[in-house]
This record gives sequence, C-alpha cells and structure tokens, in this order.
Amino acid sequence: MNSTTLQSTSWNEARSVHLGLNRIDDRVYRGLLPELRAAEQDALEMRTLADSLGCTTRLLTSEEATLETVIATFESTIERLVPGDFLLITYSGHGTTFRGLGDDPDGWDEGWCLYDGVLVDDELHDLLATIPQGVDVLTVTDACFAAGITDVGRAAPAVTPSTRPSQPVPAPTALLREIAGPMMMVKAPFTRLGDLEIGRLLRSGQIPTARAERIPERRPIQARLVSMAAAAEGSLAFEGDQLGYFTAALLMILHRIGDDEVEYGELMDEIASLLTIQQPTLAVIGGDFDVITSTRAFKQGSAVATKKELRGQGLGLLKAETENR
Repeated sequence: MNSTTLQSTSWNEARSVHLGLNRIDDRVYRGLLPELRAAEQDALEMRTLADSLGCTTRLLTSEEATLETVIATFESTIERLVPGDFLLITYSGHGTTFRGLGDDPDGWDEGWCLYDGVLVDDELHDLLATIPQGVDVLTVTDACFAAGITDVGRAAPAVTPSTRPSQPVPAPTALLREIAGPMMMVKAPFTRLGDLEIGRLLRSGQIPTARAERIPERRPIQARLVSMAAAAEGSLAFEGDQLGYFTAALLMILHRIGDDEVEYGELMDEIASLLTIQQPTLAVIGGDFDVITSTRAFKQGSAVATKKELRGQGLGLLKAETENR
C-alpha cells in the first residue's frame, strides 16, 4: 500500500512536522548531553507513518533543527490550518527539566533540546495556542520528561527531579530489544547533574530559548490536543541503537495490531505493557479524556483509520526487521 492510499479521508488537510536530533551543538550545551543514536531514525519512521496517512510532512534532523528553523516551520504550518484539519508533531531527542522559566505550578519546566537552544514547554504552548478551534493536534514525544512538554497528563505522582532516587533500570523485553536494539545508557539517573547545569545556563541566558523574555500568562489552547509521551514528568526515556524504545513499541504495535480499529486507550495500554522500563502517558487538552481514549488513534476528526490500514504502513526499519526473521 503506498502513501496515497489513505488520501480519501475527509480531512480538510493533514500536516505533520517531525524532529529528530542525534546531535546538538556542544558549544551551546557545553558537552553536558551526549550524542544519541536513534532519534533521527525515530523521526524518519514517524514521517513514513505520516506519509502513509496522507499527511504533508516536514522533517528536520540534528543541525537542521535550530530554534529559528523549528519555530518558523511550526508557524508556517500552523498558519495554514483551518477547522477540520489534522496536525501531527513528533519529537525525538534529549528532553530536559529545570527550575522554571515559565509558570508551571510545580516550579519545573520541561523542554526539547533543539540543535542550538531549548524549546521550553511554555513556548510550545504559546505556539499551539495559535491553532484555531476545530483542528485536531497529536504530539508524540520520545524523550525524557516527555509528558511535561504539554504540562498535562501526569501519570504518576510528581517527583522532584533533583531528589529522585537512583534506581536500577529494568531490562527491556526481548521483543522490544529485538526491534529497537540494545539499550544505550546515555540518559541515566547519574546524568541528572547535567540537567541541573542546563537549567542554570538557561536561567542565565547562556543557552538560548525561543523567546528572551519570560512568557506572560498563557493563552488557552483552542484545538483538541492529544499528547502521547514516552515518559512522565520526572521520568527517563531510553533508546536502543536503532530506535527509541517508545517509538519502537508504538510502531511495533501498529504494525502487528490486526484488522480492527485501534483506539488511543488500547494503543497506550499495549505500549505500557510492553515498555516496562518507562512511564508512557496519554494526555488531552480541549476534549474529554474518556472520549479520547476511545478515539481512533492517529486519525482524529472525521477521518477513519483501522488497524488494517495502519498495519505495515511503510514502517521501513521495523518492516525490514520482521520480514528478515
């Protein structure tokens, strides 16, 4: 099935933006965060999935994913959206958490580490707030502290990151390890000091953010936003040498799910059962959570997706892995 098969959906328009950063500028981050192995491949796989759903896609990886370029891409994509449209945003890379630059009630902000600076949760919220009501938005974040990027959907009691006890990380399941590859321990509890130093550099203006000034009280998000996150606030995410573990679990389930409709609740339950090393979360803004959990995954609005349509949709690396066994 090629990428045009699903073009008959009744979306006005479907668009997607995919960010994947193996590399960030060490001159900006002072060597505090190591290079990743799988983030770019995550973004490529998610773009392939979006292609199969009929989205017009944009992909930015590593050096391309600067603050200026990412913000401009979001703005140019958002300005084209009208009620009935669908927007998919995926991010894979380093996530960071730090003492607040914004208005988070718990005093901690989260952010995506772009190539030359951090996109803070308040800044992403400000961009999403410009999307008109009636647009469906899905964000998929494969990063540490991922749930905090939208500040909703805390799936576990808040843990102050600086006092989080170091605990052994359980091994991923054999099936997941087979797809994602061996776990790369580049983001473990002992790297917390790096995040604390990034927070200091952010507050002092030595690491750029999208806006120099503190963001005032946020405008409400009018669109219906569904957030799929690899980890809860205060929790870590891990990668293999081929894919991030959350991305691998998501794609593997979509690839093998069967012929019936797949709903967000079912999809996230299956991801959580497979991804025991993390705390994946599902959150909603602008809609009823119980209604969203029974909404067809990746096909909000008036479009209809079934597991049969999603199955094997160009998931290149994953498809090759399963076919070669």
